[in-house]
Amino acid sequence: MKALILLGGLAAMAAFGYYIMSRLDGFLNAVEKETERQEEPAYLSVALSSLDAIPEVLHILEEISRRYPEVRCSLSIGQEEEVVQALNTGRADVAVLPAGAAGDIQTQWECISLKPQPLFLDHGMVEMKPIQKAPQPQKILWKNSPSHFWVSEFLCRLCGQ
Repeated sequence: MKALILLGGLAAMAAFGYYIMSRLDGFLNAVEKETERQEEPAYLSVALSSLDAIPEVLHILEEISRRYPEVRCSLSIGQEEEVVQALNTGRADVAVLPAGAAGDIQTQWECISLKPQPLFLDHGMVEMKPIQKAPQPQKILWKNSPSHFWVSEFLCRLCGQ
């Protein structure tokens, strides 16, 4: 009789263990599906056609990366037409062009002046110095509705507001 009770208790523990494990498996599957459904990582892309803006833009992107480690930042350089096209097709969130550049009517823009600054490459081993010392007017373009907070923060920092 003791063996039968012991065997029954063992069977009950096995059934309870199986129940707990199936519930845990269901929970872990739900967590995995939710993780897969999460949207792509946050991304901030800036396109430039003016080399004068690179040091200031890089500085702001570094600050945003430090403050928001989940945000990936990228900087693209191209001709004015390429930069405007990148903004219009969504490959860039913000475009920086020389002040005289024509912008698409579907974007917001603001003109600012950036003081030329040196750019240090290779951990300070190479310094790129601007020849022009006078502030350079730049035109900043962005879509009418910035989709993420960090785009607005980038614009505020760059435009000094």
